[in-house]
Amino acid sequence: MKNTRFVDDLIAQEKIQNHLGHLGMMVSGSKSIYRSNYPDNLVLFNANVCAEFIEKDSFLGIIPYNITSIRKVWWGDIDITFSRADLIQSAKDLGKTIYVLSEMDARFEHAEKPNWKKYYIKITPEGEEYIGEHVQPHVIINDEVLQLISKE
Repeated sequence: MKNTRFVDDLIAQEKIQNHLGHLGMMVSGSKSIYRSNYPDNLVLFNANVCAEFIEKDSFLGIIPYNITSIRKVWWGDIDITFSRADLIQSAKDLGKTIYVLSEMDARFEHAEKPNWKKYYIKITPEGEEYIGEHVQPHVIINDEVLQLISKE
């Protein structure tokens, strides 16, 4: 199952890179300048995109069951406002639910088991979008726009 995981992860990384760019991509050399240029955008620096993998296994070789794992498949800076269509297309191409997480929720102590419940945005293979509970009070989202609520 480990070799299958490795191949699945590489395929997922390649598909996501087609939409989001190379691993470790930066949207700007300066976070503060980027934020001042796009104050209404939902931006995550050092973000992680994780995908939900469902693997089949069996108990004693006779009773089948599924194992769900959430694994990191892309990392880098992401402007969710600008990359919304690319994220939706990534989930569709993968045929998997994807989660955009902060750096701390999928690195270091969460590298092997990402804290996927703290997602900023979750997108299903059908293209349905969900904003994380901790982000909802700060974001406006509809068919036309995804932006931060003005602090003024």
